[in-house]
Amino acid sequence: MTSIESLWSALDASGEIGGATRIDPDHGCDLYAALDAAGRPGLVLVSGARPPEPAPFEAVEVTVSQRADGRWSLGIWLRLATLRDEFARLCQELIDASRSIAPAAAPGFLLSQLLRWRRLLEAGSGTMLGPTELRGLVGELLVLRRCLDHWPAAEVIAAWVGPLDAPQDLALPALRIEVKTIRPGARTTRMSSVDQLDVEDARLLLAVVTLATIGAGAPGLSPAGLVDEIRGQLERAAGAGAALDFDSRLAAGGYVDQAGYEQPMFRAEAVRFFEVGEGFPRLRRADLPAGVAEASYDIELGPCAGFETELER
Repeated sequence: MTSIESLWSALDASGEIGGATRIDPDHGCDLYAALDAAGRPGLVLVSGARPPEPAPFEAVEVTVSQRADGRWSLGIWLRLATLRDEFARLCQELIDASRSIAPAAAPGFLLSQLLRWRRLLEAGSGTMLGPTELRGLVGELLVLRRCLDHWPAAEVIAAWVGPLDAPQDLALPALRIEVKTIRPGARTTRMSSVDQLDVEDARLLLAVVTLATIGAGAPGLSPAGLVDEIRGQLERAAGAGAALDFDSRLAAGGYVDQAGYEQPMFRAEAVRFFEVGEGFPRLRRADLPAGVAEASYDIELGPCAGFETELER
């Protein structure tokens, strides 16, 4: 199977202005690697179904036009040349993820997946997450990796709603998980909202990840290594669509692949799960006194020991 980057290179070498070549004769959708008159790389879908109205993008240009044969052309073109590697990866993911999509549904599918990638494509500034945000993300990923041992991969990624500002970090069927990351020796963990431990319609677990910061050159966990491990596991278990969804959630959380995350930064010392139920030390919205709209509070971990449990489906 030829990569889209190879097809772009072949078109460029041929000198054909505005050239295009079919991605794969066995692909169910009519997809083409293309270069426009300015030499910009693109992915073009030809479909009998009219594409939805595309949203505006900064890093890419999306074009929709009707052909002389009455079919429709949907083109995705790279605007920012500095993002070519990311764009090639995106296009390859779209090609792979659309193999199981009916041709009539392909225009809407490609546009919906492109929307999920928008933040990743437009995050070209190289800004990295701050230490607190990065520790929190790594904690969530470590718990997510544990969940992949018990639930189908696509189900786990769909449940990872922490980057989408949901009350809990994971919303699995009949189970919610709130993840907190602490340093070694910490005796408390902070709840930033009453809603984090207030669930009525599902079982609720509090996951506490003990994450140590390591010095330069010390063996440990790199954020990029953890992301690559999970991404590969998802691709093997559920295909490119699940990996694409994972990257979309990462982007929503402010994480974009870059060299700064490749250095080992952390050592994961423990991941503990606590059953949040009757008697667990927490605040609930129904218990707030009149006039109190919101609260943040610290939970002592010592008294929670009697609630420790295992993660299971």
